[in-house]
Amino acid sequence: MKAGHILEVDSLTVRYVTERFPVMAVEGVTLAVGRGEAFGLAGESGSGKSTLANTILRILPSNAEILSGRILFEGEDILKIAEEEFRRRFRWRRIAIVPQATMNSLTPVHRVNRQIVEAILTHEDVTVKEAFERAEALLENVGIPRGRARDYPHQFSGGMKQRAMIAMALACNPSLLITDEPTTGLDVITQAEVLKVLEDSKKRFNLSLILITHDLAIISELCERVAVMYAGRIVEEAPTKRILTHPAHPYTKALLEAYPDIEGPRVKLKPVPSPGSTWQATGLGCPFYPRCDSRGERCSEEDPKLIVVEDKHLCACHIY
Repeated sequence: MKAGHILEVDSLTVRYVTERFPVMAVEGVTLAVGRGEAFGLAGESGSGKSTLANTILRILPSNAEILSGRILFEGEDILKIAEEEFRRRFRWRRIAIVPQATMNSLTPVHRVNRQIVEAILTHEDVTVKEAFERAEALLENVGIPRGRARDYPHQFSGGMKQRAMIAMALACNPSLLITDEPTTGLDVITQAEVLKVLEDSKKRFNLSLILITHDLAIISELCERVAVMYAGRIVEEAPTKRILTHPAHPYTKALLEAYPDIEGPRVKLKPVPSPGSTWQATGLGCPFYPRCDSRGERCSEEDPKLIVVEDKHLCACHIY
């Protein structure tokens, strides 16, 4: 494991077994996250982002299979560790997640502070009083007054629920925090508040952060580097500023063209083309081939590999 990295994913492949046919959700993914780094993972729904996150936490559903690869966390291959040991040593204590659909993640019949206390008592040897004090301090750190700690989830707004879930994820002082679509369903002002909470928490707790989203604009607010996923693969990786100003992969360009520039001239947005069935049927060539405006004959026959196109800029496309 390279010095300075807290997490390394090496050639990871995960599939789901369904009644009709197996589905490759993550295929040959390799990436690394530095200590104290905010790393963005972008791509549309179904690209494999959440499966990758759930594999790191080892919370995959029963029909998922890890076919190959390693996940090194602080030098240990966490895929080889027994489940009970992983739960005791890593899950929530050193690696935590703010999952998708946080609006429904809090139990409606228990007070918010009690739910954070439960997480603390499960993993830490502290008194109940100490756990409640820590829970209220965590809620205060994410902008929720102590006087609201005993509220039930239905008394919280969407943004407050999101911040409460961030507080719960930080309850055991993890080294790595994964946030899966943390701003989905929130208005623009609340999105900014949640991102500010994540930024402040990263600094306060010296966190490494993986931010998963389909919105590159959100990644640009917080992340130093970004990897773009499509059909279970990393198709581009670069420093965030480089991705935004000089995108290399046609899919990344399509994602950026699908969003308006509020400071630029008014232009007609270009949606990402609807997926075709060619690659799904044959499994040959580039997975983006059916949707790509720049495709050639080689693209339908040969799978492009991730190569260096500029310093610290990787892309999987036959154009390069």
